[in-house]
Amino acid sequence: MFAEKSAISHNLRIIAPDRPGFGDSDFKPKYSLLDYNNDILEIVDQLNVSKFGAMGVSGGGTTVLSLAYEYSNRLLFAVDISGYAPIHKTGLSKVMVPLDRLFWRMAKITPRLFKLSFSYMGRVARTKSPQKFSKLLQSAYSGPDAKISQNEEMANFLRVDMNEAFKNGADGPSWDTRIRYLDWGFNLQDIDFKIHLFHGSEDITVPLKFAEYKAEHLQNALYTEYKAEGHFMFVRKFEEILSQVIH
Repeated sequence: MFAEKSAISHNLRIIAPDRPGFGDSDFKPKYSLLDYNNDILEIVDQLNVSKFGAMGVSGGGTTVLSLAYEYSNRLLFAVDISGYAPIHKTGLSKVMVPLDRLFWRMAKITPRLFKLSFSYMGRVARTKSPQKFSKLLQSAYSGPDAKISQNEEMANFLRVDMNEAFKNGADGPSWDTRIRYLDWGFNLQDIDFKIHLFHGSEDITVPLKFAEYKAEHLQNALYTEYKAEGHFMFVRKFEEILSQVIH
């Protein structure tokens, strides 16, 4: 929707695999963030790609960090846009919006209830209009994000994206989110590859404190904060981000 034109202009090819249990991808019970690295390496090896750039938005930013930790020798660049920071034992749960903080607690204590809540979101995405689905998520939106989500094209994109994620049920999305809430299996301090961080100052879906924490704890971080922008800032800033990374 927002990336293809910019990627073509920079002579880049986008490879966007579904994570386990998303779309048509098989679910892998109890896989870890580091396990998913092997899936990505298998894909690029099948495509005969020796080196590649990694870019992730929101939860996808965690995958970028995981790849940079384990397979930096295969990376050309690593870009984390509006991405999560490690919440486990860092105190960052305190800056999350109440709904996300509730999910974080459920992920730790009651995984079944956590999965059930995701099943409800998937059902709403399948059965309600784009506007009604967007309204369900409003509590996690800042002002700039609420404005973007009211755009008919964006509202439809979010619902279609969620529909695809829940195509085979809630196992994939619920587990994928849960492992981002819990121990990642690696420390930010152990990543020596350069990480490009981009974050909106008004983001409450993934709070700005997450980006600041990563910028402080990564060995080599290039951090850009977009003022008066929220979680969906990549929709407007993708070309600018790509130009900054590919120069």
